[in-house]
Amino acid sequence: MTLDWNTSKVKYFNDNPDDLWVKYNEGTKEEYSDVNAETKSLIFGTMSVGIGNLKYTNAPDFYARWKIMEKYDNLYLYSQFVYREDGSSEDRMKYTYLSPFVVMKHIGLSTNVGYVSKKDWITRYVKSHANNKYLEVKPNIKDLDKMYKNFVTEFENGFNASV
Repeated sequence: MTLDWNTSKVKYFNDNPDDLWVKYNEGTKEEYSDVNAETKSLIFGTMSVGIGNLKYTNAPDFYARWKIMEKYDNLYLYSQFVYREDGSSEDRMKYTYLSPFVVMKHIGLSTNVGYVSKKDWITRYVKSHANNKYLEVKPNIKDLDKMYKNFVTEFENGFNASV
């Protein structure tokens, strides 16, 4: 099954249509247009978080699930090479992590991914990491439930702090 997505209900892109599609490798023979990295990450991320339609009501859940994956899976929103002023590479990456503002900017994003309840998502997540020999601390349901609640609070406080 293909991953289908739609941004027609995303207010930010309706107000800023030029921000959705960007050019990569501009000025080279490898130049191409694609969805911006932030949005593309969220589109594909809907499969991992089990939330296919981003709404105000489920934005805190989307954020909490993503942040759990940042912790255990070393997930990030996107990365980019860091270059020196002379254009040479420093051979290191700059990682950008999900913020509450990025989630809110994408309210209205929809995909053909089905919704997975919090309980089912946490259960699946714990099971999928149970045999990961590279994790020093394996996630468990009790800890993930507490972490989930903390990330929801962090999401909500991210807006209260800026008001």
